Amino acid sequence: MAQLQLDDDLTEMVYPPNGMLFKEEVIGPVFCKPKLIPLKSVTLERLEKMQQEGLEKMRQIEAQKAIESKIEEEAAAETVDGKVDKRTDIWQAE
Repeated sequence: MAQLQLDDDLTEMVYPPNGMLFKEEVIGPVFCKPKLIPLKSVTLERLEKMQQEGLEKMRQIEAQKAIESKIEEEAAAETVDGKVDKRTDIWQAE
């Protein structure tokens, strides 16, 4: 028991003349430059561009078809309004 008390009572004192002193370092945050990453990859941008071009072509084709159908409807309306003979042209031998 006596030995345990002696170990508890003994403390080592270190002074600059007797040895080296170490200063405690305070750890703090280290800030780095922010790394900017693209929100979209190059491949994804290419795919989106191709998709947009395809959609634009489809819209142009649909617009062209709409114009053609409108022209055909107008032509059909003109023949009805122009009082064109609506009889069927059947060839008959005389």
